[in-house]
Amino acid sequence: MQIISNGKLKSAEHRVVTNSKVARTSIAIFIYPSMDCTIQPAEELVDELNPPKYGVFKFQEFLQVPFSALGIAGAVAFQYFLHERVLIVKQGVTLRDRTEKFGNH
Repeated sequence: MQIISNGKLKSAEHRVVTNSKVARTSIAIFIYPSMDCTIQPAEELVDELNPPKYGVFKFQEFLQVPFSALGIAGAVAFQYFLHERVLIVKQGVTLRDRTEKFGNH
């Protein structure tokens, strides 16, 4: 939703708070579009005063971002698709320059 809303809606970072006195049950539900689904800011939210902040890409490209394998927070994965040149850095090591693989959509 962050990309479709062109940054107007922000992705929440998942946070679990434990309670030693009360049992907790969680259910995770994931809904994905098809792999060839095009993801981009909604046309209704983009104009001359509000240019697109994110490039156009396929959902499959988003899944190829190595944030889960490298332990990067999911919200950071959106930076791969920003129009500005963004370096993802973890513990002082540059993991990837998003323009390296995905170009400037």
